[in-house]
Order: sequence, then C-alpha cells, then structure tokens
Amino acid sequence: MSLGSRGGDLVRIVARDRYVNGHNGEFLCVKGRFGHPFVNHEKRIRTPLIRYQKGGRLIPATWDEAIRFTAERLDKVVAEHGQNSLGVIGTARLTNESLYVLRKFATEVVETENFAIADAFSLKPFFENLGGQLATHRDIRFAKTIVLIGGEPEELQPLTGKQIRQAVRNGGANLIIFNSVPIRIREQASHFIHINRGTEDAALLSLASSNNDELAAQKTGIEARDLERARAAIKQTQGDVVVMFGSELSAAAQSIVAQFPYLFAAEGRRVLLHPLPLFNNSVGAHDMAQGQAHSAIDLLSAAGGWTFW
Repeated sequence: MSLGSRGGDLVRIVARDRYVNGHNGEFLCVKGRFGHPFVNHEKRIRTPLIRYQKGGRLIPATWDEAIRFTAERLDKVVAEHGQNSLGVIGTARLTNESLYVLRKFATEVVETENFAIADAFSLKPFFENLGGQLATHRDIRFAKTIVLIGGEPEELQPLTGKQIRQAVRNGGANLIIFNSVPIRIREQASHFIHINRGTEDAALLSLASSNNDELAAQKTGIEARDLERARAAIKQTQGDVVVMFGSELSAAAQSIVAQFPYLFAAEGRRVLLHPLPLFNNSVGAHDMAQGQAHSAIDLLSAAGGWTFW
C-alpha cells in the first residue's frame, strides 16, 4: 500500500501499483482506502495512560514508564497469587506475528496457562472438523455456484463482496442466499431465500440432508421446494461451489458445514468453504492459538473480579 500525507496528516491510502500482480490485484476495499480518519482524530490515544490508583485519573506516561509500571504490578500479583492468577488476552485484529509474540510472552515470560484470543465468534468447531479446502478470493471470483448462509459480506467483508459480484456479473455464477435480512447483495442472487430470524442452522441442516425438509421449511418460514431447489443447484454444478457462512451459525452447525466438501463433491465438482469472520485476522488468530487458547469469555468469567490495566 502507498500512504499519502500532507502536513503530517494521513490524507489517502492507495494501492502501490494497480498493475503489480500482488494480492487481490492490488485492489483495496472501501474500508482500506477510505477508512482512515481515525488516524488523525484529535481523540486518538497517542501515548500510554496510567491509572495509578482505583478511581484515579488516567495520566499520560512514556512507554518506559508504562512498561515499568505494568511489570511491577505483574510481579506483585504473581508474588501474592501465583503465575496462573494472570491472564493474557489478544485480539483477532492483531497480525499473526503479534499474536505469536504475545503467546510466547504469556507462556514463557509470564508463565501462565491463561492465554486467550477475543473474537466476535469462534471458528474453532469449523476448523476442528474441516473436511476440505478454504476458498481464496480468486476461487470465489471464478466459482460456478456460491451459497451464502447468513452474513453480510458487502458491509463487513467488502473485498469478498466484490468477488461475489464479479463472479455473478462477469462469470455467470449461480448465487444462492439464505438470510433473515434482505441484504443488498440479494439483488445479484438467482435464489434469495428469506428465512426466519435465527433459523440459519435449520437451513444449513436441510442442505446437508433432505430427510426433514418439511420440518425445516416450517421452522425457517419458507417452502420445502426452496430447499430442494438450492440442493439441486449445488449437485448440478460443474466446477467450483463456494459455501460461505456468517456468525449466525452455531458451533454444531459449523461442524456440519465443515463436512460439505465430503457431502457434495463429485467428479467435475469441487466444494470450497469460506467463513465470514468479523475481524481481519480471525483465521490467523485461530492458527496462532494452535487449538490451545482459552475462550476469552471463559477466562474473564473465571476471574470473577476483573482487573484491567
């Protein structure tokens, strides 16, 4: 990326070179290109702040002062309560490199077992049962059929939304959407199936098996033939089928969608999966946790009285 500044303020972000054959063809989504006013915002925190006593003011400090204060407090807690009285929580907004270092800090420096990564929803059930490949943006762009269950890619994952639009407009892809909200990208869909709120799991289960179509249709508020039509569209595809899902799916449903490559793949048809996490590095965060991180909610709940620095 190329960042342009004027008078010390960031004024624009553009692709380094639109003709360079880099990731995503050097394309920046609308958030990457225009979502930077916070960088120059007057309320942006630009220096560490320390609250020296409960209820006291946050006082600006140098980085050295902040690190020293934190280290002293950590040492005090360990001396009084032991190593595992401490917890370290990262976020899916961090890069893989930062999460790797943070985990090393937790396990080897602080020597605590309590390391967690906070995210909007966990993809652990999906990855633990993954039965096929993940779809890249290029795979989405050239897919023959795209199935979207829940989610709102144009709003939350703009670059993914762009690939879907191009697949439909330029490649003639068959787009099937199950959603309780009439999202904008439904205008590109060959089948928009408007389900009842909170019934994404039922829609997914009905795709996996036709045994309970009538019951699933009753629960989702649609016609059984809508489910039959969606299943048939997948099974008739020659080429790539990409199945996407949003945060609406439960852990059990994630485990099932992870098996779709086994259920629907056939000669001439490949089934790829594409979760739609809220943050930019949710998949990388799962990888860096190596299946050993705690749930951030469980960690905080177990702490009882929470202390944040």
